[in-house]
Amino acid sequence: MRIGVNAGNRFWSVYNDAARGRLAALGAPVDSVPADRELTDADAARLIAGSDIVVGTWGTRPFTRELLDAAPNLKLVVYAAGTVKHFVTDELVARGITVCSAVHINARPVAEFVLGLILTSLKGLHRLSSRVRNEGPRGWRRDEASAPGYYGSTVGLVGLGRVSRILIALLAPYDIHILVEDPYLSESEAAALSVTKATLDQIMERCDVVSLHHADVEPNWGIINDRTLALMRDGTTLINTARGRLIDEAALARALETRDIVAYLDVTHPEPPAEGHPFYRLANCILTPHVAGSHAREIERMGDWAVDQVDAFMRGEPVDGIVDLSRLDSIA
Repeated sequence: MRIGVNAGNRFWSVYNDAARGRLAALGAPVDSVPADRELTDADAARLIAGSDIVVGTWGTRPFTRELLDAAPNLKLVVYAAGTVKHFVTDELVARGITVCSAVHINARPVAEFVLGLILTSLKGLHRLSSRVRNEGPRGWRRDEASAPGYYGSTVGLVGLGRVSRILIALLAPYDIHILVEDPYLSESEAAALSVTKATLDQIMERCDVVSLHHADVEPNWGIINDRTLALMRDGTTLINTARGRLIDEAALARALETRDIVAYLDVTHPEPPAEGHPFYRLANCILTPHVAGSHAREIERMGDWAVDQVDAFMRGEPVDGIVDLSRLDSIA
């Protein structure tokens, strides 16, 4: 089988030396991916010509009819990154080509990042650090309102996807109650996960920390708004590592201006926020530039996974991470 590459210049960091060596041993021409510029359609057509399998990562070009005609025997696309929406086309679906994504691999560092934010939030890290910095020795004091701690605290997960499921497992060693809102979560599954099924309103009212995990689809846009934010108690924290459109950001800015709540935002809409946006000046809004997912060395995990899938496919074994392309509009 011939292996082609449809990937931008991030290929060289996602597929490290060892991964590229494995691909080369399997037959991939990995030395011709542009390292100094973005991939073009012409590059992609040349790199996948005659391929049975194509590997990719960030910068993958859409599989147009013209591009697919360069690889009429293409059977499998292995994508070493998250969402595939930007490159999957009707033509790709019509040809019955299998697509695998590392979205589940990328979910682990997101869950680990959120775990860190939850644990620091429940210890009041931001509030207490800010108070000591602003007040000096006078601020050197502890109070339960600023730092409820872990035991008996309640965390709400809005959306039950890959990240949430990993996060639930990561939270298991702590004596923390977990509420989950998801329209597809049954009471029996909630019991199996040792969580409590709840509505969004219940989560906003009862939780010390609320973390957003729904997909970026229109029914979920703006679910965090003036009404739902008003339900949050003072001293609580909102975390968003999902997508910025889940939040009415003007409403959140108003709440942060007037309420004792903290927001950790790794995603916004658009990214970055416009110059002069209130998020930049609000002390209780902590912004990070979309780093919750695979970052630095973590991205190599996705490249290793992708090569594993190529190897499995060539051996006639099942592959992991197959995307249900019929549900593309409703998944992340």
